[in-house]
Amino acid sequence: MSTRKFTRAIHSGLNQVNHFVRERIRQSVRRSVLWLFHNWLTLNRASAKAGFVLPTTVLLLLVVLLTVGSIGYRTYTRTVQTVGERQQRVVYNAATPTIDRAKAKVEYLFDPRRDPRFPSGIPSETWLLGMMLNTGAAVPGTTVTVPRHPSSQANPAFDPYTLPGETRIDIDEDGIVDNAWRYPTDTDGDGTNDATVAYSILYKTDLVNPQDTSDTAIRGSGANVGRANEGRARRLEVRNGPLSNNSSQNNACSTGAAAASADGPGRRDAGGGGTPRTPDP
Repeated sequence: MSTRKFTRAIHSGLNQVNHFVRERIRQSVRRSVLWLFHNWLTLNRASAKAGFVLPTTVLLLLVVLLTVGSIGYRTYTRTVQTVGERQQRVVYNAATPTIDRAKAKVEYLFDPRRDPRFPSGIPSETWLLGMMLNTGAAVPGTTVTVPRHPSSQANPAFDPYTLPGETRIDIDEDGIVDNAWRYPTDTDGDGTNDATVAYSILYKTDLVNPQDTSDTAIRGSGANVGRANEGRARRLEVRNGPLSNNSSQNNACSTGAAAASADGPGRRDAGGGGTPRTPDP
């Protein structure tokens, strides 16, 4: 049984137990109240013990009911919290190595000593996409052709952006392999791979102004108006802008980016990647 099914089974069982306990408590309270009213009406007022037994019984019943109810509710909430923490831990354990893999690939991509295809100017989204695809063919949807990595030219089976144990996949199911990978992993720590993790690295945006990469521009410009995150995910487009965007504060960078966007490696729509930089000795 997978972790998700096991978690759902536990959650369903707890809900049933909680419902059963609540029904029993409700029935017990109803019966106790009826019994008390019946005995109150039929109680012999002449009995000297009647004024002592009835209040004591009521108090005992209330204490027992409150104690059982509080213990049952606390047990239920604690179990739900434990299940949630377990699910978060499983997601965290699966996501951490995935983030490390993606980070290593991005660092490799922007290091000219490792990938000499990185241009001397500002690279375009299309050029970066082609570098990581590493097919040597035109980037899908454009006329930009990025050469393969030198090591891949010498060994066609080598792909610097596919780590050992990984497999490239067509994540959007358009018949073209994307910058997305999958690899098996062990989620429960028993030494057996029981899950498959898939992840992708995205570059594409749909911007009216290539210089405006803010979150507002990405979420509300062009064809992105009114589009949900799921729609952008199907088109392999980013959801947010850069974490740090200082283009408005640095005129030199803005001027250089504008010039590169108009002509050369900085064009975001279908621009080339510029001249590859020679690796440092």
